[in-house]
Amino acid sequence: MPTFEKNPGFWAEVSIPYVELKLDGDTPKAPILLDLLANNQPIRLYYSQVVWIDKISTGDLGETLYHVIEKHGSYGDMFWADARGFKILTPEDLSPIDPDIEEKRIVVNLTKQSLSCFVGNREIFYTTVSTGAINTFGGQLTDVWSTPVGDNHVVNRKFISLHMAGGADNKATGGWEELAVAYTSIFSSGGISFHSTYWHNAWGTGMSHGCVNMKPDEAKFIYLWTQPGTPYEEGKYEQQNYDGTRVQVILE
Repeated sequence: MPTFEKNPGFWAEVSIPYVELKLDGDTPKAPILLDLLANNQPIRLYYSQVVWIDKISTGDLGETLYHVIEKHGSYGDMFWADARGFKILTPEDLSPIDPDIEEKRIVVNLTKQSLSCFVGNREIFYTTVSTGAINTFGGQLTDVWSTPVGDNHVVNRKFISLHMAGGADNKATGGWEELAVAYTSIFSSGGISFHSTYWHNAWGTGMSHGCVNMKPDEAKFIYLWTQPGTPYEEGKYEQQNYDGTRVQVILE
């Protein structure tokens, strides 16, 4: 196992449809785990989710097991999982893309549900996304979950993997929670971010609580392409100023 400045370990990405997790310990802490176990549901990670592996062991049948943790945003829960369901992410796999290019910007079009990356005035990437939902659970129009329009957003916080939640202890009022949301690049207050999405593929339709949901490989591109870059071992970068890649959110 690689040993870095602080701790041994490595990042790993789920490479099969899903991986079953076994809780390390008897007392789950996260609301999502309490809910799953109370309803006799399995705890799983799904294709493209990213976690930190800090130990390796051997199971009863001789299989290799990974000790799985969420470094950022978690309640402290830890797990064991079959190593065969993961792909190791090396520092080379997570190297920044074109880090010396400064004239980068991203345009998110809420009307078209699209995202474009520009270097100067040249568009170098285009895709469809899923931005903030326009309907409540009851089907009523709302702007509560809208992605904020504006020209002054910047990517200034990044996490390779982030435990996300909003009102997670009250599902009845729209609370939600997700383990290990990969390739999260925050660009607006309230944690509004670009991030990988495994729970739907409704690209072109508003589905989120304000974030820009993206296909896993495309969220990874945004994570690696935007500035600032992110150190491998820590898997995060946070800055207080507005020097990151510029983001414009428009209605057209």
